[in-house]
Amino acid sequence: MSKRLTKATYFFYGLGVAYFMLDQIFNQWIQYFYLPSEKAIADYGISVIMPPIYLAIAFVIMRFVDAIADPIVGYMSDNSNSKIGRRSIYMLIGIIPLALSMIAFFYPLTSSVLITTLYLAFVGSVYFVAYTLVGGPYNALIPDLATNKEERLNLSTSQSVFRLVFTAIPLILSPVILSNMIKSGMNFITAIRIMVTGFSFLSAVIVIVSVILLKENKIAVKKNSDAKKINFKDAFSYLKNKEIMLYFIGFFFFFSGFNIIRNSVLYYVTVILGQSEKAASIPTTILFVVSALFFPITQALCKKFDYRKIMLFDLALIIFGTFGLIFLGAKSKLLFFTMFSIVGAGVSGSAFIFPPAMLSEISTKLYEKYNVSVEGMMFGIQGLFLKLALLLQIVTTTLVLPLGGNGGATKLGVLATLVIAIIFLIISFLSYFLKKSEI
Repeated sequence: MSKRLTKATYFFYGLGVAYFMLDQIFNQWIQYFYLPSEKAIADYGISVIMPPIYLAIAFVIMRFVDAIADPIVGYMSDNSNSKIGRRSIYMLIGIIPLALSMIAFFYPLTSSVLITTLYLAFVGSVYFVAYTLVGGPYNALIPDLATNKEERLNLSTSQSVFRLVFTAIPLILSPVILSNMIKSGMNFITAIRIMVTGFSFLSAVIVIVSVILLKENKIAVKKNSDAKKINFKDAFSYLKNKEIMLYFIGFFFFFSGFNIIRNSVLYYVTVILGQSEKAASIPTTILFVVSALFFPITQALCKKFDYRKIMLFDLALIIFGTFGLIFLGAKSKLLFFTMFSIVGAGVSGSAFIFPPAMLSEISTKLYEKYNVSVEGMMFGIQGLFLKLALLLQIVTTTLVLPLGGNGGATKLGVLATLVIAIIFLIISFLSYFLKKSEI
């Protein structure tokens, strides 16, 4: 009988998702740094670093490079025999360049638009390849460490709790830190560089500590020792399964919509409500607190109902809450916070618990049915879709936010992005609705 995972394993595994602090910094500040709102331009004396179309081009280039890396890294980790652990070795290789490239985003070369575009594309390519080296193998640890569905759900929940914490820390604190440094007399550019450097260093240290203390090589199930050896093409072919395709389509459009909502918080608060960047910490705090409160509820429901049914309910909540933000959010603070609370309730399962839990079940079923170890490949492909969703969000918001203005984000642009988010969420709902429970 296999040994059950300890509380320490769940804790140290959860710590490994600290790289999500950098994910949040990317979502929250990269676009704002290169394409500031009209209010920020007026308040801080800064300017748009590059035209929106060139910003979009740079993001497309870095995502193209990233798209190539995701399945390759997944396949390599599936077939690794490192003494440290087949997943841990890649996390250690990737975390330092991940942190350094995040800092490099905020030191752009600005001698010309072309140079700035090429610089951003290069730094972004390094960032996303490094992100893949850390994130793909980290997620693939769930089916490697667990021996049953309950343990996979518990690992997914542990990851979700820590991911919420590591997302909330920069999401809530970065505007406060930035605002306080600016109030002390520091200029916007210097303040944001110091803030980003601090979060990058903290993220790298925590991930390294997680890898060292988790000791993957001692507790992971050695699947690659008895699984059938397959080449890259054969491993990739499992995507042709209809149920797996529907899962990834639903996943892609969910995160496309959710990333737009998450990205829009800062613009909604500053442009529509006319408040400071610091004020954006209030609705985001509410969203994540509500999400955290729903973790145990979601976990309990997962033990009684199919993941897919709860996912559909969560999507309905997010769609309803986003409609409320568009039509009611600006009318009163109570309605604004209420809508964000509803979104937070839906985000608990859909954005945090279900992505690793559902894909772990898919990977395990493939292993049991076909005797193939493709966990890393599956999570690599999921990482690919996650980053493509982020690309779609960035391109969409970059082009739509300035709608009706002179380069900076406008009220019309912010509301238009939320409408697009709802469309993406509806497509996700339909995909999960059509998906069956088994592959």
